[in-house]
Formats: sequence, C-alpha cells, structure tokens
Amino acid sequence: MSCYAVSVVMGVQSKPSRSQTQRIAEAVADAEGVDVVTLDPPLFEVLDGDLLDGLIRSNELSETDATLHVSFEYHGYTVQVAADGRVSVEQ
Repeated sequence: MSCYAVSVVMGVQSKPSRSQTQRIAEAVADAEGVDVVTLDPPLFEVLDGDLLDGLIRSNELSETDATLHVSFEYHGYTVQVAADGRVSVEQ
C-alpha cells in the first residue's frame, strides 16, 4: 500500500459564479480524478453548504482582524478553507 499526498488549491477569483461548496466538491473530484457528480456521498449530504458560504461571506464583511479557517474530512481528504476562500485538499 503506498501513501501519497495530493494538494489542490483553488482561489476565489477563479470562478466567481460558483459557491464555495461547489469549488470544494470540484477540488475533491479533481484530486480523485473523477467527475464531481460521481462523488458518493455527495458533499451536500455531509456539509451544510449554505452555512459554510454564510460563514465565509460574514468573515469577508467583518471589520475585525479575525480570520476564518475551516477544516473537515471528506472522501479521505482533509479539506481546508481559508478566510480568503482558498481551498486546499490533502490526502
């Protein structure tokens, strides 16, 4: 059994019409080498996308220096979302 690391980073400006959760699902699908619709379970079954998108929006509107970092496991990957919307996917 081999162990390897995969890291995918996507920036907010790359596809502004997509939600953060859509970008996360695409990053995991890219890391898996599959189409996003084949992810099982789909991301929306394990993560409240509206809540995550709301957290990111509220952080962007915040006047404090606080930064948001969200991390969770999905499909065997550690997904990290930074305050600026960057998504990293590591195995």
